[in-house]
Parts: sequence; structure tokens; C-alpha cells
Amino acid sequence: MAPMSANAQTRNTYQLFSGKVFRVPDYQRNYSWDEDNWEDLWNDIKEGLATKTEHYWGTITLRDTGLPALYCDEKDTPFSIYEVVDGQQRITSLYLFLLAMCRVGRPAIEENFIKTGRIYRLELGGLNNQFLKELVDEGDPQPAVKTNRLIRDALDYFLGDTVVRQGR
Repeated sequence: MAPMSANAQTRNTYQLFSGKVFRVPDYQRNYSWDEDNWEDLWNDIKEGLATKTEHYWGTITLRDTGLPALYCDEKDTPFSIYEVVDGQQRITSLYLFLLAMCRVGRPAIEENFIKTGRIYRLELGGLNNQFLKELVDEGDPQPAVKTNRLIRDALDYFLGDTVVRQGR
């Protein structure tokens, strides 16, 4: 394996997701953020909107896997595959926030951030991946384990009247 070199860059949400699929490896912990974390994220987003400044997402460390790109035939677009080395909780919560925005009437967000054609833009490891895919596809998956309940609760939190609907 080639040595990893640090290349810190500031990116807005569109730049972060542009042309990428994020994969959280199985060795990373399952999703564990709770309401305190979601509230902090939402407050940071609101502050950025109020002050017209970009939100600082914190550190998200990615590694280009070097795997062949996933190709979306419907959009004639390739997507490079990046492993999430650090920041999997943050990027998953951001993804769920964006999914909530799709669900309240901003469908264009889905194509740019959630699922492009048949390509899911975030693939979780362990117990979370299949559950997240079912959630994205607007199924009504019933979480059997706590980590998936937290994913569902995060989406519900961001869908709540006090969050995404206020920002419309």
C-alpha cells in the first residue's frame, strides 16, 4: 500500500460530495450519534445560515481507494470511491440531514448527495449499510439493533418541525 499523504482542504458540501461515493469500512464503529450531536449539528447549520457563513463540518479524512470508479449510466457520470478514515459519524449525520431535506420537498438534493441513479453516495459498514439503503429508498425498515434505531432517529429528528421544516 502506498503511504498516505495529508492534503487538508476546505470544501463546501457540494465540493465534498462531488464525484464521490463514500464507504465506511467494516472496522469503523457503527453509527452512534444521538440527539445532542444532531442538535449541535443543526445549531451550527442554523448559525451559518443566519450569518451567511459556511459551516465548518470538522475533520473528515478520506482515502482514495484506487478502485475502479462506479459509473452511473443514467447520468453518464463516474464516481470515485473514497474510504472514510475519520468522520464517519459526521458524514453520516450530514447525509441524513440532506435526506431529510429531500423528503420535505427538495428532491434535487437526492441526485447530488444521496443516490445518483442506482449509486448510493454513502455506503456504511457493518450493521448499518442495508438499513440505510432501505431508508433511502423510502421503505419503512424496522430497526432491529440500536445503531440502526439511531440512524432512523436522526432522520426523524431532522424531519421534525423544529428542524428542516423551519429552514424551508
